[in-house]
Amino acid sequence: MVSNQPYVGYQEAVIRYVLPSSFYIDAIGPRAAYIPSMEILLDNFAKWMRYSRLNAEKLASENLSHPSR
Repeated sequence: MVSNQPYVGYQEAVIRYVLPSSFYIDAIGPRAAYIPSMEILLDNFAKWMRYSRLNAEKLASENLSHPSR
């Protein structure tokens, strides 16, 4: 997945949440050409953390339903 900063982490977390856990995902992007506002940084960080938590819950649910993994 290719994106740009400061969105790479958040967008990678969303893609990991949407696609099955069997997909290998790697995210890259160039550094930011400018320093975004604090509002943009905090908004993206909050969304990144939200989807990271959702991903963890999704993986835990998958592991409970498939204990042989």
